[in-house]
Amino acid sequence: MKINVYHRKLKEIFQENVALEKLMTLSWENPFGFFITTQILAKKWMSYLFGRYMDTSLSRIHIQPFIKKMNVPLDEMETLDYRSFNEFFFRKLKKTSRPLGEGIISPSDGRLLVFPKIDEDSLFYVKWAPIPLKELFAHPTDHQVTSEMINLFKGGSAVVLRLCPTDYHRYHFPVEGIIEKQYEVDGLYYSVSPFALQKKVSIFQKNKRTITLIQSKEYGHVAMIEVGALFVGSIIQTFSDLKKTFSKGEEKGHFKFGGSCILLFFEANKIVFDQDLQEKSAEGIETLVQMGESIGHVTPSKF
Repeated sequence: MKINVYHRKLKEIFQENVALEKLMTLSWENPFGFFITTQILAKKWMSYLFGRYMDTSLSRIHIQPFIKKMNVPLDEMETLDYRSFNEFFFRKLKKTSRPLGEGIISPSDGRLLVFPKIDEDSLFYVKWAPIPLKELFAHPTDHQVTSEMINLFKGGSAVVLRLCPTDYHRYHFPVEGIIEKQYEVDGLYYSVSPFALQKKVSIFQKNKRTITLIQSKEYGHVAMIEVGALFVGSIIQTFSDLKKTFSKGEEKGHFKFGGSCILLFFEANKIVFDQDLQEKSAEGIETLVQMGESIGHVTPSKF
């Protein structure tokens, strides 16, 4: 399977260099591999064990081969000295590496799709299984919270940002505001790559995730969802203070090893996505973005 992505800065389509491409092909396009992936590899204990190994000093041997094969830019990194692969994986970058754009910014590096208008109760995309809001926002114990989240974002707009293992894996707030509520939903660890998504497996609502409700003066309510994926050891929140003001671009947390995904939801008629992102998403093509790039702005007043 070939994955075509639009390079926003170069304004051209390129073919993604997929980490572990042969394994991904075997896992999702071979019947036996599909069975092993869905019935064994996606289980929590597999990602836990793999994550523990990636935390050890033994995993350092994978850093240099990974950098070389995937052309990871060294000049962006804050340091080149790492005690484990995971420490390299959620590496910090130089502050000058990710300048902040205007309006709503991308919370992390990745491949982005925007949905200017979602359905009243689900997010639909022709290549994936439907994503019902009732399942995606499901609070593990409080049904009232689930209903509140659905009512806030039904008919709104959404962003799906797919992070690859090569990407910068710290994530940041896309707007300024405060955290009104935050909760975790336990789940599985399916891959979030197009290999898996195009099998129409209900990944986003089945995977482990952290759901944060943000209140922003300029953009209204914003939901930010960090989704774990295959071999993601942990979703770490480095900022989780309720009712404490944060700035746009301030760090919210990081993922440990593995591909991951971030979803953003906005209330109806609150924001407008950048035109180039709308055009490429309408064609079913993801756009490569970096943390801090502008992805949208507040809806212009009609008056």
